[in-house]
Amino acid sequence: GINAEYGSSRPIATVDLMCRVWSFSVLLLAVAIAAMLTTSPIAPESFDLRAPPVAADAAVLQLHARWRCDGVVGAESMVEIDGKLFFGTGDGRVWFVPVETVRRATLATDKEAGEKLFCSELRVLLRVGGALASNETRLAFDWERNCGLREHENVCGRPLGLRVDPTQAHTLLVADAYYGILRIHVIERTVRVLANADMNKRRRFRFTNDLAIDKQNRRALFSVSSTRFERRSVFYEVLESSCTGSLYALHLDTLEMHELIDNLCFVNGVAIGADGESVVLSETSRGRLQRFQFNDSSLSLFSLLPGMPDNVRQSRTDESLMWVGMSSRIAGVQNVLSVLPTLRSLIARLFPYDWLLKCAPPYGLLVAVDANSGDIVRTLIDPNGTTAYISEVHTMRNSPFALLGSFLNPYIDVIRVDE
Repeated sequence: GINAEYGSSRPIATVDLMCRVWSFSVLLLAVAIAAMLTTSPIAPESFDLRAPPVAADAAVLQLHARWRCDGVVGAESMVEIDGKLFFGTGDGRVWFVPVETVRRATLATDKEAGEKLFCSELRVLLRVGGALASNETRLAFDWERNCGLREHENVCGRPLGLRVDPTQAHTLLVADAYYGILRIHVIERTVRVLANADMNKRRRFRFTNDLAIDKQNRRALFSVSSTRFERRSVFYEVLESSCTGSLYALHLDTLEMHELIDNLCFVNGVAIGADGESVVLSETSRGRLQRFQFNDSSLSLFSLLPGMPDNVRQSRTDESLMWVGMSSRIAGVQNVLSVLPTLRSLIARLFPYDWLLKCAPPYGLLVAVDANSGDIVRTLIDPNGTTAYISEVHTMRNSPFALLGSFLNPYIDVIRVDE
């Protein structure tokens, strides 16, 4: 054909190709100019991401129930005390519901009725930021409007890991991403800061994440994921994948704090080892579990995982197992990016943070590892991503069901783990 309208004898296909090449050239030029004029927020280095593939015998993750309750977004970690289930959400609030209600809701044959039952008996204990704020801030800050927005997380608080305090009755220990390690009395509804960045004499930390209880030595072991980025910039921590994380010990009687090991790579979940003489740590950006021995302070590989691990929790129905929630599967593109730090830096420089958050496709993945050897013994997957962004598996005593925590989802999922 002839492009007569423009007085040219070139074929339309040729003109179209020339336009595409010109457009692509302009785009590349724009990208190059933007790259020269902006500074990347990250300073990544190359590393070897040796993630194994998802097990060929992986079972399909079967969703039993889904509970959507007003205000419940990002119920990351769960714990039971005094007959109640507690969890924290993205707006800084800590919630509770009777364990018996949870049990009845999981057994309900009518899923909608089970959801309604769970939500109807769910209550707010407190909001971390509100409980710790000065009177002036408490009155001036619009808590209902601002909390739940990423830019206000540092004020509202972000409760992540939760554990029972073995040294005091009716008390939780909470790792809040911004306020540090907190002691919350669930009857008096009071909050006390036990450890935070200002109390650390060696260096400030910016992202408190999870904790485990070393009962034998009456101390809490907690992870600090980064000294570079706060939780609200977590994707930059993933992209940079620097190793500025640490594991700290906090004596629960004296409140003395000291660093056990540093240079950890986005250290996240923490669980006491099956031998009681070690602690298992998840390193999210490296797709692995590490084991730290108390007696000689040695660190060794415990398990290589097919995804990016979050919290690690011992099964309460089978103590030989540890369940590991995964935020996502490690795919081919992540393996490629791990050895291309310049490209990762360019991505962080050119794309808005909110865009980067949408880059991880939903993929449901969780594994159970042998608590002694670290071998993967069960893998559950949801390739369609219906149940995804899993932060924790909370198994229930004398029950075939488990609740799935999530750092993102606006609901709580229930699955069967006995199949």
